[in-house]
Amino acid sequence: MAGTNSGLVISHDSGETWQAPRVPISSLAVLALNFSPNYPTDGIILSGTLEDGVLFSDDRGERWSSRSFCLLDLAVYSLAFSPDFARDGTVFAGTGTTLYYSYNGARAWRELAFPEQAAPVLSLAASPQFGEDHILLAGTEQQGLYRSVDKGKSWQKVRFPASSVSALTTIPSQQTFLAATERGIYSSEDYGQTWRRQANIPNAISLAVRDDFAVGGSADGAMVANR
Repeated sequence: MAGTNSGLVISHDSGETWQAPRVPISSLAVLALNFSPNYPTDGIILSGTLEDGVLFSDDRGERWSSRSFCLLDLAVYSLAFSPDFARDGTVFAGTGTTLYYSYNGARAWRELAFPEQAAPVLSLAASPQFGEDHILLAGTEQQGLYRSVDKGKSWQKVRFPASSVSALTTIPSQQTFLAATERGIYSSEDYGQTWRRQANIPNAISLAVRDDFAVGGSADGAMVANR
C-alpha cells in the first residue's frame, strides 16, 4: 500500500505495478498508513487523510470505508494500533489539533487531553508491552516528544534532542523505540525516557521495522538500514 497526495494505491506484485482500490472518496490526500499487528489474520489497515478523517479496510486494502465518527478534526497525521488490538480494539489518531482514541476498532473516537500548544501530532507509537505498561509516545511538528504512562490520559514532555518527530516505531524483540527527526534517527531502550542518536541522517521522515531490521527514509531520498 502507498498513500499519495491524490489517494491510495495498492500493488500485488512487490511494487512493480499499482492500482487504485475502492475508496468512498474519489480524490484524497493520504498522510498516514498503519497495519494491524494481526494483519496476516485480520487484514486490517487504517489510513489517515488531510481532510477526510480515517479510512478503514479489513480486506488488505482492496476496499475502504470511512471511520471518522466523533472525530472533530479530520486532518489525521498519524495512527497507532495497540499491540493487543485483537483483544482491546484500541487505536490512536494524531490530528492537527489534538489526539483521539478508539476502543472499538476505530468505529468511534474520543478526544484525549493532549497539550493543545504541542499539536499537530505527526507520529505515534505504543509500547510493545502496552497492555501492561500503558506507555504511548507522541511526536510533534515543533514541540518535540511527549510521553504518556496511562494510555494517553495525561502527558509529559520528554527531554529530547530534536523538535520535529516525523515518525515513531518500535522494535518489539528489543523493547526499543525509534524516532525519525530533522537531526537524525534516535533510539530509546528505556521506554522513551532517554534517547541516543542511532543514525546521523538529516531530515529523517519515515521508519519501518521487520523483526530486528529497521529502515529509515529521509526528505532527501536517502535510506539507512540498521540491525
